[in-house]
Amino acid sequence: MIQVIKTGDAVKATKQFRLQPFQDSFVYSDKEFPAMISAWGTGKTLCLILRAMIYSQLIPENLGMIVRREYEDLKDSTVKDFENYTGLKVNSQRDIILPNKSIIMFRHFEELMSSKTKGHRNLQNINLGWAAIEQAEELESDRAFWLLWGRNRRKVNPSQAFLDLGLPKRSIWTIGNVAGDN
Repeated sequence: MIQVIKTGDAVKATKQFRLQPFQDSFVYSDKEFPAMISAWGTGKTLCLILRAMIYSQLIPENLGMIVRREYEDLKDSTVKDFENYTGLKVNSQRDIILPNKSIIMFRHFEELMSSKTKGHRNLQNINLGWAAIEQAEELESDRAFWLLWGRNRRKVNPSQAFLDLGLPKRSIWTIGNVAGDN
C-alpha cells in the first residue's frame, strides 16, 4: 500500500516511487484545482493516485471520487492501476474503504452526467472532500468539473500530518494528455 509520507523527493511506501520535480509539484500542490497535462508515460495516473491517497489516508472519514469518461476505460485502466500501485482491491460497488473510514469511489461520467440514471441523482446528494478527473481530454466540455465542484463541500477534519503538507482541505485535480484543442 502506498504510504504518503513525504521525505524530500521520495514517497516512502511498500512500493517506493521517486517523484520527478514536476510530479512532486502536482502531488503536493497547494492549489485547490491543480492539473497535470503532459505526454504519455509521465506518471499522471500514479500522481493522481498518490494525491487521492493523501486526501484519503490523512483525512479520516473523507469521501473522494475518481472519475473518467467511460466505464470500460475506468475498469480496464484506472482501477487496475490503482490496485497495482496501492495493493488495495476495489469492491463490487466500485469503492475502496480505508481503515480510517475514508472512501474512494470510482465512477464514470456517462453515468454521472445522465439525468436518467441513479448515479446522477446520487451525485446531487453527495458531499465530496475531493475529486479527481482522469483523462480530461476525453471530455467534451467543462460540465463534469462544475458538477464535481458543486459537490466538493464535505466538512473534513484533517490530521496534523495533512495540515503540515499545506494542502487545501478540499480539492479537485485533473490529469490529461496533451491535445491540440483542449
